[in-house]
Amino acid sequence: MHAGDSIAIIVCPLKALMKDQTSHFRDIGISAAFGGEPNISMDRFIRGEFQLIFLSPECLNRGRAWREILKSNIYQERVIAFVVDEAHLIKNWGDDYRPEFSKLGEIGSLLPQQTNVMALTATATTALRDHVIKILGMKRVSVVEVSPGKDNLFFSIKEFKSIGENFIPLMKELKDKKLSMERTLIFCRRPIDCAELWSAFIRFLKDDITEPPGLPLKIPEVRLVDYYTGCTQEAVRNVILSQFSKPSCLRVVIATVAFGLGVDCPDIRRVIHFGVPEDVETYVQQVGRAGRDGKLSSCVMLYGPGVYRRFSNDHILAYCKSKDTCRRDFLYSMFSSYNPNERLKNTCSCCDVCFQVCSCSECQFSQ
Repeated sequence: MHAGDSIAIIVCPLKALMKDQTSHFRDIGISAAFGGEPNISMDRFIRGEFQLIFLSPECLNRGRAWREILKSNIYQERVIAFVVDEAHLIKNWGDDYRPEFSKLGEIGSLLPQQTNVMALTATATTALRDHVIKILGMKRVSVVEVSPGKDNLFFSIKEFKSIGENFIPLMKELKDKKLSMERTLIFCRRPIDCAELWSAFIRFLKDDITEPPGLPLKIPEVRLVDYYTGCTQEAVRNVILSQFSKPSCLRVVIATVAFGLGVDCPDIRRVIHFGVPEDVETYVQQVGRAGRDGKLSSCVMLYGPGVYRRFSNDHILAYCKSKDTCRRDFLYSMFSSYNPNERLKNTCSCCDVCFQVCSCSECQFSQ
């Protein structure tokens, strides 16, 4: 079979990611499309016109349309790869939030036996990796691992007291510095927490929440602060992603997990968690948004009685409570690719625990 005739099926969790990847591959001359794409009929998929096809788990599992397409002679003869992007979601979302993730193994069973299966994720503990391999029914598996640890991230836990006490310093900094303030991403577990925090910023900043000051808040392009949840209108979500990925007035984004996947903003300097993630994998995935340009960045977890932690597992809660163990070691020890012998030379750049015992003369973070 000629290389141009082969087809790869790529499972992707978000429409924005599918659109971005489809556009990228078209730009380099590879025919690509995603399920539900406007102006592309199902007949074109049926005829096998595309080399790369991006589909959501729901598109594959709801109804019989794609199951029948995959069983057709065209696809049985030409499909060479079945790829699952953000594969950690098979476990994290597959149990309840988006159960179709846990059914992807059924889809794989419809494909030719010689189909290559690939699962991709930046944050897979040993247990999660084994779970994904089992669900997808992968045989003769080759594992390629790179440690998720990033040397330029500083980890700390701070006591949560109240929205006012913990966030007013950030609000004051934004009011004073405006466009010169370093970009900050605040993760919340629940949309209601995002809305509450967003309202607090509005009350404090008043006219200064836009740049220039006093412009209508309904114009997302002029906001210094915005919030991003699964309920945010798609047009507004697209503006936020665009503004946060390039030079713009947007300095602070308050978001749920909906913001974390596939976001590539190079200069996020702080990631703050207001609400404990469900597990270490989710936390490592989200703090990975910080410092993508390689510059020193901070990751702060707010923890205390007023912080939402329902369904957070024991390991991430132990991380929050720990006061005498290197936070980097605590987080990354769950990943088989992490080597504790590669710890940072300057402990002041590691975490708040290591900072306490640092004796170097060039500390880069103060308490």
